[in-house]
Amino acid sequence: MLQRISIVVFVTLACVQALFADPPSVTAVLSNSDTAVGETVELQIKVTGPGDARPPEEISIDGLEIHSTGTSRQFEMRNFATSSSVTYNYTILPLRAGRFIIPPQTVFAGGKTIRTPEPKRGRFARAADYHAAESRCANPVH
Repeated sequence: MLQRISIVVFVTLACVQALFADPPSVTAVLSNSDTAVGETVELQIKVTGPGDARPPEEISIDGLEIHSTGTSRQFEMRNFATSSSVTYNYTILPLRAGRFIIPPQTVFAGGKTIRTPEPKRGRFARAADYHAAESRCANPVH
């Protein structure tokens, strides 16, 4: 009997928590907005909120090779308050020099469709230009 009451109390608290849960949110972060052709940068799309998040569809941008590299999940419970997040990781390889915009990505979470904010614009130089700029910074001319 006591076990049954405990289960009912736990389920009731979980339902109340779900009613007052924050709506899902999403962020998108580039590990670096400047790099050289042939050198990768990482893109992380993090969804905080309900645990039913689905990743964006394939990200396709002319001049960039983008691949999913995995997913990580976090779940936390403090004093009956729970939070969870899922992070989708991508590697971006520039195939040519130029400026690229990664458009907002659509993610499904908490029964809603939400869009990432636009990450910073990526600027990808030819490898020779990039390393020459690094060399000038390391050896300033006076």
